[in-house]
Amino acid sequence: MERVKISVIIPVYNVEKYIRECIESVLNQTLKDIEIIAVNDGSRDNSIKIIEEYLSDARLKIINKENGGASFARNIGMKAARGEYIYFIDSDDFIEEDVLEILYRNSESEKMDIVCSCFSFYNDKTKKEKKAKFTFPFEEKINKGYYFLYNGEEINVWNRLYRKEFLEKYNFRFIEGIIHEDQDFGFKTILLAENIKYIENYGYKYRVEREGSVMSSQKREKNLKSVQILKKELKNFFSNIQLNKFQKIRIYFKLLSLEFWEKELKNEKITAEEIKKFEDSLEKIYQNNSFNSIEKKIIKNDIRNLIKNKKINIWKKVYWKNGIINFKILKRFLKGWRN
Repeated sequence: MERVKISVIIPVYNVEKYIRECIESVLNQTLKDIEIIAVNDGSRDNSIKIIEEYLSDARLKIINKENGGASFARNIGMKAARGEYIYFIDSDDFIEEDVLEILYRNSESEKMDIVCSCFSFYNDKTKKEKKAKFTFPFEEKINKGYYFLYNGEEINVWNRLYRKEFLEKYNFRFIEGIIHEDQDFGFKTILLAENIKYIENYGYKYRVEREGSVMSSQKREKNLKSVQILKKELKNFFSNIQLNKFQKIRIYFKLLSLEFWEKELKNEKITAEEIKKFEDSLEKIYQNNSFNSIEKKIIKNDIRNLIKNKKINIWKKVYWKNGIINFKILKRFLKGWRN
């Protein structure tokens, strides 16, 4: 099987209004040694007819299947991919013409498992762009994925380049039949990446304010079911993988965030006993303090994300003596609560 530099995987489902712009943005990339795999997820509109107009370009192929969701489509695309690297793009989004070349150049220079980029929100109603805000310190070089500092950026899978050998090593797949599948795939791949890099490039255009999007039609019941499956899958996946202490702590915080989310979807309050258990865990984490400066920074960031907007008494000693809360952070929290 002849290899190409990048396999671009596009799940396609009823996006006839946007698919032309998406396909053309990939075909027009300055990096030419690519393949484009459009996975037809049982579309019932003219999406596939539009894609077929471009089949004269041998780099493009269509895989047809019955509707099974974006996860199923991405998994099929990964199985068929011939690329050294894999890149996901949603069928209602588009990219600037040099995005793949920039990502590939940054990946090959140091043999990265993952190269992440920024992205811009593209408002479909106003046709205006807005750069997404990121917490990642671009001036710092990060080698290990578990040193990745984020405030939710880990869930995105479509603004990054993955080395296929890395994905195959751990048999990474998207959980099928749920929403928020990025939460699982994004977190697991970031945590286990040995070599990771973040570049400040906003060439991916993430479309918002469009009609008929999956995210705008979600229901509470499906959210709840998905969160419960995410918790179970994360526990099962990491149970047979050797992890260091810091990785285990990050997984603990991730699972706890999913538990908080589950309670919110059930309209349940976090109990005093659960808060006490959480705070006791924090005490143990800081008592066995063998973390370096980057790890300490990330742990604080994770904890702040967990307690923000939760009914937790942030005046307790455990938060202040360990620098999790200070007056600057308190001011930010109070501003969030008012909004």
